[in-house]
Amino acid sequence: MWAKPNKAELARMEKNWDIDEDNSEITGHFFMGNCDWWVAGKDPNSTRCFGYVCLNGDWQMSEWGYFDIAELETLQKGFMQVDFDKHWTVKRFNEIKEKHGM
Repeated sequence: MWAKPNKAELARMEKNWDIDEDNSEITGHFFMGNCDWWVAGKDPNSTRCFGYVCLNGDWQMSEWGYFDIAELETLQKGFMQVDFDKHWTVKRFNEIKEKHGM
């Protein structure tokens, strides 16, 4: 992983798991190529997250689910690696949907 979240950024992602998906605050964003992982909640005792995932730009098959930051760190395709969006600002999932025409 090129840029990793620091302790403050990880703490910002921590939330309970009672998430209203469409209205959820997205507190972190990971990406690689045309793949995106948006964090709606993170377990404070691990690197496990719940959020929205879109792989290979396939918005029809994208979905809410669990993913692990530690596993994202191991993903690599050629020279590409997953990156943490250091410029991410917290926003509602509805904003992401509108931006991508979902």
